[in-house]
Amino acid sequence: MEADNYTCSPFGSTRFNRCRCGRETVRKNSWFTISRDAFDQLSDEEKDNVFQDLYGVEEGIQETEGFIFEKLGELENELRSLPNQAKENYLLALDEEEKQGTNYVNCNKFRLMFLRADRFNVSLAAARIVQFFTEKKNLFGIEKLPRRIIQDDLDDLDKQALFSGLMYINDDLECFSRVVIVVRRENLRFKKFRNLKRAMFYYLLASIQDNEEGQKRGVVIINYSVEDATGFRRFVKKIRKHVSDIRKLNQQVLPARLAAYHHCCSNLLDRTFMALRLQFTSVKLRARCQQHYGSHTKCRSLLISYGVEINKLPVRANGEFKNKMLEENLENHRRKEQQMMSL
Repeated sequence: MEADNYTCSPFGSTRFNRCRCGRETVRKNSWFTISRDAFDQLSDEEKDNVFQDLYGVEEGIQETEGFIFEKLGELENELRSLPNQAKENYLLALDEEEKQGTNYVNCNKFRLMFLRADRFNVSLAAARIVQFFTEKKNLFGIEKLPRRIIQDDLDDLDKQALFSGLMYINDDLECFSRVVIVVRRENLRFKKFRNLKRAMFYYLLASIQDNEEGQKRGVVIINYSVEDATGFRRFVKKIRKHVSDIRKLNQQVLPARLAAYHHCCSNLLDRTFMALRLQFTSVKLRARCQQHYGSHTKCRSLLISYGVEINKLPVRANGEFKNKMLEENLENHRRKEQQMMSL
């Protein structure tokens, strides 16, 4: 079904459209109604931040040397004040760091990632660090706690999920002045959910941990599902029971702040399903979510209106995925990791 574009304003329009099946009237701004209502609940400062993030112009908090020193000290105090039972795996990571002689857990550069992910809210950053090491231990074991995860740490099934094309991360900041994650559900391929989770954990960390500007400006997710009915059905079948795990990994574990989320689709069921999911997210997240409904041309045009450089994304005008871009991107990460390991 061909559909008109949504307006690119976060407030949406009030137009209606009757589904061709004739059985229901679909309010075309339903997603935007949810986003607008969430937006209206924000403070004036938060509203400014949302607008700036949506259009890629927000530059982040000014980080003076004194400010960083103060926040790192507060973070250390917050971590020490947490009960040992709540931070068991964090303490285990500290012990392993001492045994292995690494500089990872206590590294200021590492901790700054978490502070930036939570806009220097010390209590939230401490909670994220604790959950990070719990998840890392579950996925990679105790030995890897005080070390970076590199591509060679992944097994063959993990790499199958990594190279499937489900997720591509542009981290050069030229695409949208942000780290941009493109999700293509039609490329969803994995043996076990654990393989997908390990691949996601590695890829996002590899793209953000040495990218200070990316940490400051946040991450943009583009779920590109235009003319992708097969991918939607596969997603619902294979991922629906793991949606909460993926949300927790992205929002509470990994040190990356979500600046904006764009969902591009042409399937009415997909649009409705994602709108329903949106209602179960936080107010601040809902205000940053935009949905674009229609053809490839319409969705690409709307992304461009937000400042996204479409040519730097791994999706051609007809929706075909550029596998070579992903392969080159991951090879660059592997090459950098090998150079770092040789030092």
